[in-house]
Amino acid sequence: IEDFDQTKKITSAIAGQSVGICLKDQIFVERGQMISHVDNAPVLTNIFRAKIFWIGKNSLEIGNRYKIKINTGEWIGEIQNIERIIDTSNLANINSSDKIVERNCVAEIVIKAKGLVAIDEFIDNEFSGRFVILDDYVIVGGGIIDLQNIPDQRNDYQVKSKNIFEVNN
Repeated sequence: IEDFDQTKKITSAIAGQSVGICLKDQIFVERGQMISHVDNAPVLTNIFRAKIFWIGKNSLEIGNRYKIKINTGEWIGEIQNIERIIDTSNLANINSSDKIVERNCVAEIVIKAKGLVAIDEFIDNEFSGRFVILDDYVIVGGGIIDLQNIPDQRNDYQVKSKNIFEVNN
């Protein structure tokens, strides 16, 4: 672990501290990627269930796309399904064939992200188990992740092209 104050050697770091981690192999870590212990790794998936609170001016509908922010990462997410809408005044289910989530409603939805996302179920890790929804850089909702019946796609990922090589002119 390297501190930006190079006058002292450190062996641990805490949340909020600005440090660098030197690894045995040189790899490029992009914003939003997560490091974890191999025995307690997050789920890698592009689809997940969520319980959200919607505060957007426009209603949330199936097929809408939004920017999803989890930790420091950002992904484009499409609303695949609206499973349940809850009336916040009496906590009853809203029975609507339209499946449209209006402002100040709570809903259970399914989101499909563009790319694999490292996430945890909220009850297991509240930091990587929650997210924010943005529409044109405006926060329109937030939620917690529910991974019930969601498979880890870590082993499903396959390299698409093995015959691409660097060419120097």
